[in-house]
Amino acid sequence: MPSVLQRRTSSSLASIVSVTCAKMSTHAVPLASENGRHALLIREDQSWLAFNERVLSEAENADTPLYERIKFLSIFLSNLDEFFMVKVDPIHRESERLVALESHRTCDDPLPVLRRRLNSEVKRVNSLYEKELLPELADSDVQICTLDTLSARQSNRLRKTFVENILGLLTPLIIDKAHPFPYFENQRCYLLVQLKAKNSPLNTYSYGVVQLPSSCGRFVRLTDKNRSLFVYLEDAIVQNVDQIFPWASVVRSAVIRVTRNRELTLLDDQFDDMLESVEQGLRNKTAKQVVRLETSQRLPVSLKQFLMRHFEIEGSEIFEYNGRLVTQELAQLIPSGPHPNKDPVFHPATTRRLKRMESPFEVIREGDIWMHHPYDSFTDTLHFLEAAASDPRVVSIKQTLYRTGNNSPVASALLRAAEAGKQVVAIIELTARFDEKRNVSWAKKLRQAGATVVFGIEGWKTHCKMTLVVRREGTVLQSYAHVSTGNYNAKTAQIYTDLSLLTANPEITADVATLFNTLTGLPKGAGISSVFSTHFSQRMKVIKVAPFGLREFFAEKIDHEIREARCGKQARIALKLNSLTDPELIAHLYTASCAGVKIELLIRGMCRLQAGVRGVSQNIRVVSVIDRFLEHSRIYCFGTGPKSEVFVGSADFMPRNMNRRVECVWPVQDQKGKEKIQKILNIGLADNVKAHEMQPDGSYARVRKKGRESIQSQSVFIEWAQKRTEQ
Repeated sequence: MPSVLQRRTSSSLASIVSVTCAKMSTHAVPLASENGRHALLIREDQSWLAFNERVLSEAENADTPLYERIKFLSIFLSNLDEFFMVKVDPIHRESERLVALESHRTCDDPLPVLRRRLNSEVKRVNSLYEKELLPELADSDVQICTLDTLSARQSNRLRKTFVENILGLLTPLIIDKAHPFPYFENQRCYLLVQLKAKNSPLNTYSYGVVQLPSSCGRFVRLTDKNRSLFVYLEDAIVQNVDQIFPWASVVRSAVIRVTRNRELTLLDDQFDDMLESVEQGLRNKTAKQVVRLETSQRLPVSLKQFLMRHFEIEGSEIFEYNGRLVTQELAQLIPSGPHPNKDPVFHPATTRRLKRMESPFEVIREGDIWMHHPYDSFTDTLHFLEAAASDPRVVSIKQTLYRTGNNSPVASALLRAAEAGKQVVAIIELTARFDEKRNVSWAKKLRQAGATVVFGIEGWKTHCKMTLVVRREGTVLQSYAHVSTGNYNAKTAQIYTDLSLLTANPEITADVATLFNTLTGLPKGAGISSVFSTHFSQRMKVIKVAPFGLREFFAEKIDHEIREARCGKQARIALKLNSLTDPELIAHLYTASCAGVKIELLIRGMCRLQAGVRGVSQNIRVVSVIDRFLEHSRIYCFGTGPKSEVFVGSADFMPRNMNRRVECVWPVQDQKGKEKIQKILNIGLADNVKAHEMQPDGSYARVRKKGRESIQSQSVFIEWAQKRTEQ
């Protein structure tokens, strides 16, 4: 059961009062709802770790193909890296504030609970890798060799490979008074060696450091006729240490890796241009503090203390593996292309209506086109954008870009359109976490091509995904829009599940145009006034936008279902989200549960709501699906039967999505689209193969079939796509 801080929040969520640990067996945050019932609120960091443990469980699942297990383990480790970069430093600050309080109680401090859980995860990873994955790899003709298992011929081949391909990339560094302590880059592996001078009668030792070059990968491949042989890069360096430190022999070695806080500091006071501010913030890497040190094995006490002093960390921030430091680079072992130990090859469907005609615009005018990615190909979206870039009758293209990718065909289409003299407006989110460098690069290229590049409204991230194309048709200007739950990224579109809509609906296209004009024409601070918010909301016909009343919109939809239930009518709320963490909306859902509303939640990641608690959330079910594709689409369904309302959008139920990001949510107005999206939601909720259900104590357990037919939702969607392809 995830342990969490204990607080009491009033119905306005404004006042926080301590609650004694002795009174709470669930270790959760109580929310006092309007009717006085107490509800539980799971800590966000613990919920994040619970999600990542569900990912780890897929790596531990023996029914999952071997290379998919390695993929899930790599994803788990990547997610854990992000957790340390983003979440750990705020938890440290919270702990320090609590310790400073005279009324501090040990059970309030989140750090001990966090450390125990993280150490437990390291043990699970060690056991999985050493006891299951390595033997399975060996059985499948993939051998990861150690130096003592290499034959003389293989050892010679490794030395030759080292001299030809690795040695020139290495820089040996000695740690002593004459050599400053080196800077350890974030999440780069380093070989730390204890050295003893050859032919020296003195028992004196030196420490040396060699960065493992990322261009080599973590594994060195040795060719073999019958099987794939790999050697750890660090072992290759140790074997050839005489080439690097010719004066010494190795006494012991360990791979170490630091993780640094990933807080991007924008220097707003020093730069007038946000582009310059973000670039400087990215350069300022040396200021990032170390929040974790990983080692491949236990270090001598003196060395550990030495590293603690230089990295300014505590012993509890050192995580020791048992022989090998396991990182997300494990994914390098996964062969490209089809393989019996991978998921079957899947070919997405293309929209038949679009295939009929060279230009997509006439087809879109005939009726809305809904796409469910990656089951429906992203090439249909690219076809729309590329047609807009090349069509001489298209006069304007406006697009938001959040995560684009390196060789983005989407951004390339915008470049061609700008170079052709069309009006191109790109709203680029420079501070999209981990994509800042790519977005800065595309911003510069688009500016040089003549596009108008802006960065949204200062202080708010532009998270909505939309494109507006204006085309001259006869004597009128016809608008077309593409709105999506996912990013304009051709690579992630193959592995993320998302929904998108191509439409010429005049209400939606008018709203998209209004939103674009707001993003390009609203200065910092102007949007926070209630007058502007009311004016903006009144102008929008069907699309709902955060931070201009989206939370209030969802609260009203929930309240409507509450009123229906209290009148004895059937009431239902079904949501598909990435995360559910907003306390106010959670309080509304608890109230709805107490009123008798049936609530079904398909939440991939963090969920602070605690389901199945008697008297609070007994009518709420929370399910999380972890499968080959990352669930990313957001669906909001209110009501039952023909009168039910269905919406799709970019917003999760999180404070940041409601308060600090520009999001858009739009209604599903055509009956065919409504039926399709409700079916997608219901099949996801019915999954009993890859689904995990939240228990009343806040933990998760795999959904059991209990004699029912197996339903693996993503496999169902793949079958649908294959049938559409065959027709």
